[in-house]
Amino acid sequence: MTVGLGSMVGINVEAGEKGQSGAMSVVLKGTRLDAGNVYAGVPVRKIERNAPSAVVETAS
Repeated sequence: MTVGLGSMVGINVEAGEKGQSGAMSVVLKGTRLDAGNVYAGVPVRKIERNAPSAVVETAS
């Protein structure tokens, strides 16, 4: 598991091989991160590699 710069990893975390967590992410205690996946956010969520990017529209 590669942990991004400034990330916080709680205790009792299970992390698979060749996984990644993005910079400034928070991995909560007891979290299980599957091998070969990318995670990011606060708290971390799995990032789907094949999913198209979501478009966010803001109301004026």
